[in-house]
Amino acid sequence: MSEQHKSKHFIKAGEALAAESKTWNLPPVTGDEKPPEYTNAMRKPEGWVYEPPEPEEEPPQPPTLEEIEAIRQAAYDEGFAEGKEAGFNQGLAEGQEKGHAEGLEQGTQTGIEQGLEQGKGLIEEKADAWNQILDAINTPLRHIDEHVEQEIVNLASHLAKAVVKTELKTNKDILIKTVKDAVDALPINNSQFEIHLHPNDIQTITDVYTEEGIEKKGWRLMAEPAMQTGSCEIKTQSSSVTYTIEQRIEEILDRFLQDSQSSH
Repeated sequence: MSEQHKSKHFIKAGEALAAESKTWNLPPVTGDEKPPEYTNAMRKPEGWVYEPPEPEEEPPQPPTLEEIEAIRQAAYDEGFAEGKEAGFNQGLAEGQEKGHAEGLEQGTQTGIEQGLEQGKGLIEEKADAWNQILDAINTPLRHIDEHVEQEIVNLASHLAKAVVKTELKTNKDILIKTVKDAVDALPINNSQFEIHLHPNDIQTITDVYTEEGIEKKGWRLMAEPAMQTGSCEIKTQSSSVTYTIEQRIEEILDRFLQDSQSSH
């Protein structure tokens, strides 16, 4: 190859290196920082400290007889407590259910009895109220009935008196019976009788007994205008008796009323 040709393709070293090269700075060597892979003479990481190994755990020892008995007793006690609680709860529930049923039945029966008793009392109270109402209604009627009955008796008495007085004027037997009853009421040892009569009745007695018969009987007839027809008053030396027409009528009416009441 010719020198000329070689010179055309030759690149100067200074120019090529200048174009490709860069400045390289040295790393610092005075600081405390060390690379991560740095180890000491014993090939241990920086800062490593010796620690003694942990003692190995001893294998568990089998339980002793005392421990086994304690475990068994604890299990028994726990099971007994659980069984007791379960039994108590079950018994309580059954007891509550049974007690509720019995209480319900007894309460129902008691409620029925109390209801009947209260109802009986209420019925009696209502019945008493109705009886009071009926009594209040009937009482005036009873008073009216009693009043009417008394008025009827009074009216009958007045009518009877009027009839008897009218009858005395036409029926001599009434006057004769009155005088006879009055004389018979006196003691029989009397021989003299003083008979006080209404003047009209003296004539009636004279017509019936005659003057001779009156004298034999020991009668002395005395006129008393103030006396009612049909009445008489008989006197003796030791006693006297009075028979008025009003008294005779009252006796007759009393017997009539007594007979009427006894027949009811």
